[in-house]
Amino acid sequence: MTNNTEPQKTEIMMSENTQETTKPLSPFDEIQPVDGIDGTARDAAMGVPVHVEVVVGRSKVTVADIMDIRRGKVLELDSKAGDLVDITVNGKVLARGDLNIFDDGSVGVTFVEIL
Repeated sequence: MTNNTEPQKTEIMMSENTQETTKPLSPFDEIQPVDGIDGTARDAAMGVPVHVEVVVGRSKVTVADIMDIRRGKVLELDSKAGDLVDITVNGKVLARGDLNIFDDGSVGVTFVEIL
């Protein structure tokens, strides 16, 4: 193991017209254009995948309850029919909405509140 006591170097951008130092606003500000994309922070962020969940309700159960789960068993939730559901992005509640069931049996959610 080496003992490096040199101070950590920090890169600073200098303005051509003045001697004042400025730092980039965000890491995305230095992104270079790529084939038809102008390279802005917004463009870079648009392709980042996120995990979205719609939480219908919650329940607190014991390990014994989990071990007793079988086909046809009903798990009672803390919500009622017609309650708004939580819409989470990467584990954080972003919005609340109404569940929709379509003629083909698929399910969707209509955003009602953005938190």
